Amino acid sequence: MYRKNATNESLTTGQDVKFDEFVRYLIDGRKSVGISFNEHWMQQFKLCQPCKVPYSFIGKYETLNADADFLLRTAGLDHITRFPAKPRPKSVKKSTKELLKDYMKDVPSASQRKLYNKYRYDFEMFQYSWDDID
Repeated sequence: MYRKNATNESLTTGQDVKFDEFVRYLIDGRKSVGISFNEHWMQQFKLCQPCKVPYSFIGKYETLNADADFLLRTAGLDHITRFPAKPRPKSVKKSTKELLKDYMKDVPSASQRKLYNKYRYDFEMFQYSWDDID
């Protein structure tokens, strides 16, 4: 359990989960209770199996629009269709990197290190650095 005295509503909906609770869940992976790990939180190297599938392109969220344009251009489809880019909402004042730093500031360093170790191959595969978060 990641929160003492969690209400049934909290356990059912997860609406009020705190980020440090979510990190503890990711680190634990719920293996101790026999629940499989949701593919949304699974390490990408396990989900996409890059050693078994000969990918010719790997895109990143941070460059999604440019990556989509490149793929459409490479496939010769850029004159037929466009990637539906959405402008950043004006209410979002911080970058993803800044938001992540805000979330991580309340996560103990030992938990941060465990989280990094769990996703280490993803960090390496997608050329992310933990220094970007620290």
